[in-house]
Amino acid sequence: MQTYAAVDIGSNSCRLKIASVERHRLKTLHEDREVTRLGESVFDTGVVSPDSMALTIRALKRFLKAVQAHAVDQIRVVATSAVRDAAIKQSSSPG
Repeated sequence: MQTYAAVDIGSNSCRLKIASVERHRLKTLHEDREVTRLGESVFDTGVVSPDSMALTIRALKRFLKAVQAHAVDQIRVVATSAVRDAAIKQSSSPG
């Protein structure tokens, strides 16, 4: 039996769904959701805030544990336009 996971990194929350295929249908094994407000700062400043990034990383670490516990065969991760559109903040390095 194949087991799949999908992660959606959205503007407001991150979601995880783990499912197996049984009789040509998906059977949900696990779901999780964390409100991260990742897009809020991007829409205001063009940059992901450190707090939103920390919440997102915490959620993704929890999702990874669930994926490992369910022995997922394949995983797909997609991200919101807020992630794709965020500016990359260059760190200053001593010269």
